[in-house]
Amino acid sequence: MKVIELGQVKGPALVQKASNDGIRGKVELTAVALSHCLLQDKYLRDVTFRTGKIEHCRFEHTNLRNAVFDRVNLTGSRFVACDLAHTRFENCVLWYVVFERCELDYESVISSLPPENNICKRLLSVLRMNAESMGEKTWADRILLRELAAERQDLRDAIRHASPYYVKNYDVLDRLVSVFRLSWHYVRFGLWGYGIYLSRLMLSATGLLLVLATIVSRDGFRFVVAGESATRSLSWLEGLYFCVINLTTVGFGDISPANGTARVLASLTAVCGVILFGFIAAAFYRRLGR
Repeated sequence: MKVIELGQVKGPALVQKASNDGIRGKVELTAVALSHCLLQDKYLRDVTFRTGKIEHCRFEHTNLRNAVFDRVNLTGSRFVACDLAHTRFENCVLWYVVFERCELDYESVISSLPPENNICKRLLSVLRMNAESMGEKTWADRILLRELAAERQDLRDAIRHASPYYVKNYDVLDRLVSVFRLSWHYVRFGLWGYGIYLSRLMLSATGLLLVLATIVSRDGFRFVVAGESATRSLSWLEGLYFCVINLTTVGFGDISPANGTARVLASLTAVCGVILFGFIAAAFYRRLGR
């Protein structure tokens, strides 16, 4: 990768404006043609790059604040610790572009997302990691939702062989795996909203509790109730109480399972409680981390 010294670059737009450390003032560069270049510690603020290609280049510690990339092919380029605040990307090709520790206008980049779902997913993952590294947790969550939506669409495209790319790269086994992964996506979203929506997690916990209480109160499950000599089935309210005690793993012992099916259900309820509290802890940790 060769280092670009802008003072040595020829061209009408650069003759009066460029020096080795950058370009001063508002300059428009058209039909840019750079490949496998390193632009390090450059000042390119307010510069407009209009059309052309900047492929597989590395921008490192470069000031690109208020710059504009208009219809530029940036395939494979990498921006590391750059100031890209208020930088606009308009109708650019952003295949395999990487942003690391950059001040970034996420709305602008998202407006130029690739239409290909597999590549779009990758770019969104890069944007999310950049937002997390910069402490922008709200943007990280917003991008995560778009990333997951792109991943779901990518899996749907793989299952139905939506293009020659999927026909070539996904055989029968890969499509079956995609079906499982897509189903798991919907389960995760339904159960706890990927840890983003606490209300969805609370709703799932309440639904699980009500279902278990209904099952426990059926006649096939026998219990020993404190103060009573004979075993019996539970009323719905008693079943709700029993499930709450088991889900929270408190175990007062005032209601105990008396037959095999009741013991199995009590064990499963306790396991569900441990898993549920794990999800709750993860969701609260994610929320507090914001």
